[in-house]
Amino acid sequence: MSGGADSAQAYPARLRMLVLASCAASLIVSSLYLYVLLYPQYYFSGYIQGYASLTGYELRYGTSGDSVRLSNLDAVRMVSLSTYLYVASLLGLSAASLLLYLFLRRPVLSASLAYGSALSLVVTTGVLRFLTQAFQADISIILSLARRAGEPLVYRTTAGVIEFIGVEAVETLAHGLLFKQSIVLLGALAIALVLSTSSIIWILYVREKRASGTAQAQGG
Repeated sequence: MSGGADSAQAYPARLRMLVLASCAASLIVSSLYLYVLLYPQYYFSGYIQGYASLTGYELRYGTSGDSVRLSNLDAVRMVSLSTYLYVASLLGLSAASLLLYLFLRRPVLSASLAYGSALSLVVTTGVLRFLTQAFQADISIILSLARRAGEPLVYRTTAGVIEFIGVEAVETLAHGLLFKQSIVLLGALAIALVLSTSSIIWILYVREKRASGTAQAQGG
């Protein structure tokens, strides 16, 4: 591929804007995926204190200070860390596509990188669903103890009434994006895919049209 053929001036202005939009969309959706992976889904206080995310947690009993173990998240730790590294590399790829376009004016290469990043995130969506299932299986046990701030857990036994400090669970924006507004993630991914695919198809059309015109000129 020659440098002239991949220069920005060789393509229509609207196509160049489409490539820029596809690079930006790819960068945004990669950032969103990395955010929901790394940022805590819950903060806990009371009987159990700390935080929990898809890639790690730090939880302790408020009374004894002993660590709380989450068996499912421990079991999939390698998967979650691998997914984090994978998405981080896609974020770098998306950033590279945008920088290549802004500073080197390479629309073909930029569009290709943006398309590859967006398409690769489709695989991440399936892995993310698996991680959320493991996360929910563990966290649901803690959430069963959740109460309003200061409200105790009350158990009635044959020996009398026993009260424990309750657990206050605070959902984060990452939790809302992943569990309650997942359409935002999927919608952002769909937009990135549509923009990058459209830019690739348009670039191929322009190149084919130019090659056809050159062949006709040479034949004439």
